Amino acid sequence: MGEAPARASSPATDYVHAFLERTALAGTPGIQQFILDQDDHTARNGVNLAVERFTGTNRQADSTGKSYFLIADGTGTGKGFQAVLTAAILSEQLHREALLVTRADLLEELRNDAARLGLSDRNLRFTSFEEFAKALSDAKRTGASFSAVVIDEAQELQNEKLRALLEIAPTRNVLLLSATPVQSPGEAEFFGAKLSGRSRSQVRRQLASGNVAERIAELWTELYRSGACVRREFPFYGEQAKLELERLSVAQREEEQSVIRGYETQMKFQPAPEVHRLRSELELELRAISDLALVRRASDEIEQRLEKGGKVIFYGNDRSFRSRFLRETTGAPRRFAGLLSAVQEELAFRGVETAKLSEPLPAPFFETESEAIARTRANHQLELQNRERMTRFVDGLVLFDQDGSPREVKQPNGDQIYKSSQVKVILLPHSQNAGYSVLNQRWPDAGPVSILSSLPDSANAKIQEDGRGSRRNSRGACESLTLTTDSIADRRQVQSLELQFKILRAVGVQAAKPYLDLIARFEHLTGPQSPHARVICATNVPARRNSSVAGRRVAEARLGRKQ
Repeated sequence: MGEAPARASSPATDYVHAFLERTALAGTPGIQQFILDQDDHTARNGVNLAVERFTGTNRQADSTGKSYFLIADGTGTGKGFQAVLTAAILSEQLHREALLVTRADLLEELRNDAARLGLSDRNLRFTSFEEFAKALSDAKRTGASFSAVVIDEAQELQNEKLRALLEIAPTRNVLLLSATPVQSPGEAEFFGAKLSGRSRSQVRRQLASGNVAERIAELWTELYRSGACVRREFPFYGEQAKLELERLSVAQREEEQSVIRGYETQMKFQPAPEVHRLRSELELELRAISDLALVRRASDEIEQRLEKGGKVIFYGNDRSFRSRFLRETTGAPRRFAGLLSAVQEELAFRGVETAKLSEPLPAPFFETESEAIARTRANHQLELQNRERMTRFVDGLVLFDQDGSPREVKQPNGDQIYKSSQVKVILLPHSQNAGYSVLNQRWPDAGPVSILSSLPDSANAKIQEDGRGSRRNSRGACESLTLTTDSIADRRQVQSLELQFKILRAVGVQAAKPYLDLIARFEHLTGPQSPHARVICATNVPARRNSSVAGRRVAEARLGRKQ
């Protein structure tokens, strides 16, 4: 399978050096000098390439007049610095505010990157994806436009609502940053059109002929060579990722089949919207059965690492619900706790204290202004709660500022103050895979940190967890272990992840290869699944938000995946 090359040549003008010299910023001198001293394949060059793309003779725009540039560097390698530096330079050149958009849980980290460079007051506005519409509404009300719109974690543009907002954003320059921008043919089509300036129908026709992965690799080769995007691979600091399999019991197999038969009966003669809803419920029930099978194994693995003096970060889902068909001994519908909650309960029974983070409330497609305000306030309280729980896991003396932000207390000479953490295990939802640099271990005499996880919902989540997780351990390499089962849900999820990792590999993401090796190991351990389970798994699961079921099956067939 072909792969796109990922490097671009250096621009003739060093915009970063000129900007830092001209503005005499009062940020952290060490950080500024670090950026200036970097060679061509680094953050400094990424900023120069982006500014050249937007202001030079190579500018290329789409049908709305917007020019796009993508920085696709690896996870945790300084894309935040590139985002704020590019925004600051364009803001100065064009004399207008720049808008930076990212996930709510990464806003503080992005602001901190700006502060470390002395850019906090450089006409930059920060907002979350949830508040993106409000920022555009404010600009429309005042008649303002932006020197640039910077989209951090640009893989979130798989959301059609975010794409629609980006289309109407009042700017001519859009900088995209993502370690894993493309995980499906639909995303390849969207990003390919924006970066090349061609229509989506033109790109769709290019991808429709022959093997999808090869066509995507050809498209990305064109984009890299044209200067529309850049990617630099950085070393993974952790150990080679590992995978362990837990087999379902006979009783759990029977529960799977009981749930499948129940939903098959329910879906007969139902209108399409109801069938779609029931398919979503079926996916949740099958996932719950799979997660339940992991609770004891996950708890055992965590305890083993604690006995060796280590600390553990465990990623999983935490969705609780009541079963439609399975019953408790009392006859009441069985209630499934989320995986993280179940592991926390099991470890508490064994006398192990843990800290567990909560997921923020998602923004619905439509909500009133009062509902949005209430959700924002609730999420703010959840974030403060999460920060408090994080500090219990962190070694060092950490206090809270008035706004609830954690702050490390240091000695007068700047040395850190060591204080052993209150808990050795933290449980994180897969959705909280990025950021939280406060979790990074910086004490050489502290125990090693291990990263354990169940199967995530996307390839991006897995790369984020392991990429950032590899930097959690000050002693050196972090262990990475993925726990799976041979359940229908995990087989289905592995099939979906395989497609995503193959597409990531096609666009030049070298970090995808180890995970394709893990998938091959999973398939070797599990063997072929029964025809009945395979049919249910393939047909009774809703499609991703940005692609149809039929389109996904065509893509899977072209990639040559085993069915």
